[in-house]
Amino acid sequence: MRTKLLLVLIGLAVVGCGGGMGNSDGSGPPANIPRTDTFSMLSQSQAGALCDYIAVTNGGYGRSMTCPNGGMQANNASQSDCVAGAAPIGYYCPTFTVGQAEDCATAVGLDICNVTLDVACNAYEACLTQLALAL
Repeated sequence: MRTKLLLVLIGLAVVGCGGGMGNSDGSGPPANIPRTDTFSMLSQSQAGALCDYIAVTNGGYGRSMTCPNGGMQANNASQSDCVAGAAPIGYYCPTFTVGQAEDCATAVGLDICNVTLDVACNAYEACLTQLALAL
């Protein structure tokens, strides 16, 4: 479950270092999604836009990598997988915001193994803990 939710949280980011102004590749944050909105506030189309933004930031849908500790980290396989994860995040992590997801995704970039290490992902990690306890 943890790896499946990576793209959703980060991306539904699950990105936006530097004030959420965009990535070094010129792509910007999802349109019309305030950074302060929580996941429970997202429409299906907003969740899809956020998922796409995170996917681009973190190397694309279906991307996986073996981490230095031998574990695996993976992005969602598709936008629909990512969007499906937004509702549980909104329910179990009611204070997790689009901005927090954007910041985490931006901080991690292509090195998705850093999601557990980067301080920008602390809110994401706390949400995963909430999800694990609830499920």
